[in-house]
Amino acid sequence: MKTLKPWCLFLALLPMILVSGCSKPEVEVGSRSESKSESGLEEKVVVYSPHGKEILGEFKELFEKEHPGTIVEFLYLSSQQCLERVRNEKANPLADVWWGASHTTFMTAAEEDLLDPYSPSWADQIEAYQHDPEDRWHASFLSPEIIFYNSDKVTEEEAPKDWSDLADPKYDDRLILRFPLPSDTMRTIFFGMIDRSIKETGDAEKAFEWMNGVDANTKDYLNGGEQVFRKMAQRVGDISMWTLSDIMLQKSKYDYPFEIVYPSSGSPVILDGIAVVKNGKHPEAAKAYYEFVTSTTSAARLANEPYYRIPTRKDIPEEDLPDWMGDLQYTPQELDWDLYREKMNDWMSRWDTEIKGQG
Repeated sequence: MKTLKPWCLFLALLPMILVSGCSKPEVEVGSRSESKSESGLEEKVVVYSPHGKEILGEFKELFEKEHPGTIVEFLYLSSQQCLERVRNEKANPLADVWWGASHTTFMTAAEEDLLDPYSPSWADQIEAYQHDPEDRWHASFLSPEIIFYNSDKVTEEEAPKDWSDLADPKYDDRLILRFPLPSDTMRTIFFGMIDRSIKETGDAEKAFEWMNGVDANTKDYLNGGEQVFRKMAQRVGDISMWTLSDIMLQKSKYDYPFEIVYPSSGSPVILDGIAVVKNGKHPEAAKAYYEFVTSTTSAARLANEPYYRIPTRKDIPEEDLPDWMGDLQYTPQELDWDLYREKMNDWMSRWDTEIKGQG
């Protein structure tokens, strides 16, 4: 039997030595321990958000440029899907930051112990009602809900003027809507009618009559806001309802022929928030991303064309804000948000079983 000379043995073992010396230490699943990037943060941050691929894509590039070596991975989901995923992943969180959802959804997440407390550097620059008392979420935008229509198909004279008009039979088969169950936007619009019905009559029946009329006029329910915008632009539908800033973005970025109607009876206004996911694997990168997308620079960028987001921060220099913000015509509708959180799931279940497809 031959024996290897020392130098042959060294050459045989060299690849193993090199691999061992260059490999990173293994990271235990669920552990927060991870090697750092050249900017001192973890090597990635995972973001769940309904804010659309335009915003998420641009801020991925901007953050990665500001923090070299840290990669942003984002998952574009509806608000309710964000909640469901964070809830289902509680034992082993995959997300680090949740950017975007109604404050009522964040309140639910906070009560379920899904969010880590974090007080951003600008916490004193928003109103007291615009953040969680324990700092588990903060509102970064105001999101008024509005009606919009395709001006190639609908004239200003024949366009609806208020939410109640959407149930008028003259709009039969002309509405395209986001499927309401997973959407904070649609839930809030429906709740605006429920809240008004309860205040006027003592119960929600008038609102459900309206929902039935709206359903009768609806050609299709689609699985995302972007699908609604495309179908509306393609003239598949004539009229819809959504968030003001998103429609202004579609008009500006894609030159879609959309016109906005500020409902005469008022607009429900969502507080759109941001939060750190509890026990996320990249806590330092999460805080850095949180601060980055909500900085005065980012807030001003998002307020201007093409994003049209209405910031909650009061310390943004006036010269950095766009002229359009001085011409907002919506009237905020006062809503009982505690009632929303108590009963909206039941009301949406009733819509799903008694209204959808029955009009």
